[in-house]
Amino acid sequence: MNNVFQPLDVTDPESWKSQRKFLQADLFSMSYFVLEVFSLDHSGIVTKFWAELFTNAKPGALFLYIDNGHNDFNTYFDERWQSAGLELLIGHENTRLVPRYSERASDLVEYRSKFGQSPKLQSYVTYRVLRKN
Repeated sequence: MNNVFQPLDVTDPESWKSQRKFLQADLFSMSYFVLEVFSLDHSGIVTKFWAELFTNAKPGALFLYIDNGHNDFNTYFDERWQSAGLELLIGHENTRLVPRYSERASDLVEYRSKFGQSPKLQSYVTYRVLRKN
């Protein structure tokens, strides 16, 4: 299994066109990443990154997508991987996520005062596990 960490800027093609080693990874994990880059795709530059990633990743590579259960992010990401011909192995859309009973909001009292807000007690999440054939 290949483990590669390469910092790159998805809005700067020079940072990812010159680095190719990351494309040999077995697993690409995107935890709330699409949410962060979605708004940066004004000129389509992030879309070009997705095309580069999905086209040039090695066969058999897996992609794990976890993000807010928001249709804007889901639709945006789904259009990218579907146009690249990736295979959906498993996924769920806008699944309600409630913390376990052992994860109490009372454990976060110090952070409530620090950030001036209470933590979310539930949220919605979408996930996909994809494979490049």
